[in-house]
Amino acid sequence: MTNSYDVDHGLSQDAPGPLGLEAPDDTPTRTGNTARDQEMYAAGRAVGEENAQDNAAIRGAWLPIESAPKDGTPVLLFARLVGVNIATNSPYAPTIHVGAYRTDLRIWTGSAYRNQLEIELEPTHWMPRPAFPDCAAPASPVSTVEDAGAKKEAVMGAIADALGNAYDCMRVWSAWSVGTMSEDDFRLVADDAGRLGELADAAIAAMSPAPAAGDAQTDAARDVLAERQRQISVEGWEPERDDTYRHGELASAAASYAQCAGLQGESATTENAFKEPFAENWPWSEAWWKPSADPRRNLVKAGALILAEIERLDRAAIAAQRQGDA
Repeated sequence: MTNSYDVDHGLSQDAPGPLGLEAPDDTPTRTGNTARDQEMYAAGRAVGEENAQDNAAIRGAWLPIESAPKDGTPVLLFARLVGVNIATNSPYAPTIHVGAYRTDLRIWTGSAYRNQLEIELEPTHWMPRPAFPDCAAPASPVSTVEDAGAKKEAVMGAIADALGNAYDCMRVWSAWSVGTMSEDDFRLVADDAGRLGELADAAIAAMSPAPAAGDAQTDAARDVLAERQRQISVEGWEPERDDTYRHGELASAAASYAQCAGLQGESATTENAFKEPFAENWPWSEAWWKPSADPRRNLVKAGALILAEIERLDRAAIAAQRQGDA
């Protein structure tokens, strides 16, 4: 706890925001009645100076909000909640939040409490999130499609380099005869993208370990499962919350994202990214509708919501069976 003596002598341990500047300690050196008094006072001043330096370093790391990334990257925000505090009938006091810029809504948002949806923030300063303590930061669930494509291209390049000027004979064996071959019957393997792709696929398959029984998941399945975990850990869609939607809301939300993806695949453009939800299907507030310009991403969201609804139905069936057995 911070008391008046701590504050007067620069001993406060409170981490400062970017705005509150501490006044320097101008207290003149005092002489105690004993040597022990003087030692304690000198030690106190040293600690106070160290704390002041730490606080200045913290303040110096805060940057104007205008320079913050606006691509959805989570950062630390010094901000206040938008609106008025009902308890005090006054604006919220600024504090530190983890938040990000919503490119679709063009606002800053954050999440502060369990089961709380996104809150709108008015930040004045920001700084990058600090590293996780004594451990590596958890990897973000991302699709491996791009990694697989890059790997295949690298293997194709290695095969082309290894083959050099090797040629494939395009004439079938039964059509071979002396004196009838021409340049048209041969093709440089390194120039045949289709042939290189076949060789690369075979090489990658040979080098890849066989999946364990029951673990032969595709990239699509892994992405859907990763999105389901993201919805739980980031969006707060935990099983207890899902269980409150007993009228097919999760399935309807999944249908909306799937419908959006279907229309995008046919004729939609990035400009026509369906910023408004489908009224006949979407069960919640328009603020919760977060489509992507990528139809695959929308299908991944739909798949995760379908999983959530299936899990909810399974839990409801188990609960009903237990009640019947009681």
